Amino acid sequence: LLLLLPGSRYQEVESLLELLLASARKVREQLPDCQFYMPVASTIPLERIESVVQASGVPVTFTRNSTYNLMQIADCAIAASGTVTLEAALMGLPSVIVYRVKTSTYWLVRLVANVSHVGLPNIAVGRRILPELIQDEATAANISQATLRFMTDPAVRAQTQADLREVRVMLGEPGAVKRVASIVLEVASRGRI
Repeated sequence: LLLLLPGSRYQEVESLLELLLASARKVREQLPDCQFYMPVASTIPLERIESVVQASGVPVTFTRNSTYNLMQIADCAIAASGTVTLEAALMGLPSVIVYRVKTSTYWLVRLVANVSHVGLPNIAVGRRILPELIQDEATAANISQATLRFMTDPAVRAQTQADLREVRVMLGEPGAVKRVASIVLEVASRGRI
């Protein structure tokens, strides 16, 4: 089971939806029995994305309010960079983090901050434990390749789940939100995000 998590803001979903679907189509070529689920945030009108999904030919099941249940049973997720990547990490779910914005926005952020990670799990532990495919690296071929590694290579999956336990140990106790915020602020103040 593969979760497609394109984000909770419409602009974000609009920017990433076709890319996630193209990636899912490539995964399906290798794993024809793979099931695809897309939890849709209440902020996103379902009818605005249904036609895009239908046109893609990828058989996606939409859900509302069941993200955490799906994270418990999914094999992997393809996720927009944001809080959902941290939620998936805390659930032990290997994820491919995808981040694409307008080129001007991307370069502005690069000028202002020395960015080395965009995924909250990677920021939290200070190293890349989940793949981050940013801007031009965020292609269907790259995303599907990273996804298939999680779904077909038991050693990669086991190592990633061990790394995700580190995130849980670090952040999983009560007060995790404050700890994440303080880590992000500390790293940002050093210019090392």
